[in-house]
Amino acid sequence: MATLLRRHTGSPGHGGSLQRLRASLVGVFLLLNICVPLRAQTVGPTFKGFYMEDTCTIKDQNIVIDFGQTNDASFTGIEGPTKPIAIAATCPAGWRATYSLNASADADNANAIKNSAANGATGFGILIRSKDLSTTIPPNRSNSSRLSLDDGLQATLIRTKSVGSEGNINATATLTVAYE
Repeated sequence: MATLLRRHTGSPGHGGSLQRLRASLVGVFLLLNICVPLRAQTVGPTFKGFYMEDTCTIKDQNIVIDFGQTNDASFTGIEGPTKPIAIAATCPAGWRATYSLNASADADNANAIKNSAANGATGFGILIRSKDLSTTIPPNRSNSSRLSLDDGLQATLIRTKSVGSEGNINATATLTVAYE
């Protein structure tokens, strides 16, 4: 830039103008360098969520169901004692749930939980059903029936073989409740 300004062909006495022109051009050059914008990237944030007016609270709990001491007199057909499964849930009235049961299935009745007691009784399993006993919750399969959370579930000790042997009955399962 300074080289271009040296060849001034104007009249004498305009030397001050040349100096002012140089100072102005240097100022514009500096101003242009300062005002050049940095590279920018546009970012589009995504916002997600879900609003629910009401919700359920289901307490994570260990539930122990004790069938007590039973014998042949406790059975009608293949069904023995039935006990409620008390799930501590606080939900708005009318909410429905689907249940899934993770447990070892009995080899003779895939709808029942296997008795896993060491040296335990043979020929027995545990059936999980809706409170009205109309819907079975089989182990390791999703139940597509939507049941009322108000109704609850029942556990029934059943015979899985026509002849069984005496001993302890013990089984463990994880019950998952999906509600809406």
